[in-house]
Amino acid sequence: MAFAAVRTTSRAITREADMPGTFWDSLSESSRTILLTSGVQRVWPRGYHLTSQDRVHIEHVYVILEGRARAYTTTPDGEETTLDVLHQGEVAGELEVIDPNHRLASVAVVSRRARVLQIPAERFHEIVLSHPDVALELLRSMAQRLRRANEMRAATRTEGRVMRALQQHARSGARTSDGVIIHITQDDLAKFAQASRKTVQRVMAKLRRQGVVDTDRKRIVLRRWHRRDDGS
Repeated sequence: MAFAAVRTTSRAITREADMPGTFWDSLSESSRTILLTSGVQRVWPRGYHLTSQDRVHIEHVYVILEGRARAYTTTPDGEETTLDVLHQGEVAGELEVIDPNHRLASVAVVSRRARVLQIPAERFHEIVLSHPDVALELLRSMAQRLRRANEMRAATRTEGRVMRALQQHARSGARTSDGVIIHITQDDLAKFAQASRKTVQRVMAKLRRQGVVDTDRKRIVLRRWHRRDDGS
């Protein structure tokens, strides 16, 4: 069940959605305030769809303030292809607002819950047209997402796709002296890497032997990872 969160200041939300280089983090405080006052905060559980590929029109744009979501498409025979992993501070549904002819992808919450800022699509479009800094950061966010998608497509071998999926999740993982802690099951990792669960298990076993990862129930410690300067 979703509920509207207590309205808070843009400064407080910035601390919670502190992901350097993301759409939200790069905005000025005045622009964040405009977006906050134009929408409502809601909390959705794991599995809830913010957008659906089957929808003809999108009604809202979402800024993820806490949690993670997966953007994916589904073929007519039911095969899912992961397009991106969206973390706190990133935006979903913006492409359909800018280009109404753009084919919708599905975006589903994959963390235990996600707190999002839900903004009416028409209002978001007005803000983009009237606030150049919002438009610029939106373009940067879209460019980063395109770069990540290209890198995933370039990783033709399954091992490369698994590593790219781990790196994408590590962007919002917990940093410790042992590495970056990622909360994800191997079933979900298989979806992100577009591979079978058996293949992912084989790749993870190899990565464990190489000292790249440690695994536990629903948790992976990525020992070798460095954040890129562009935040992607």
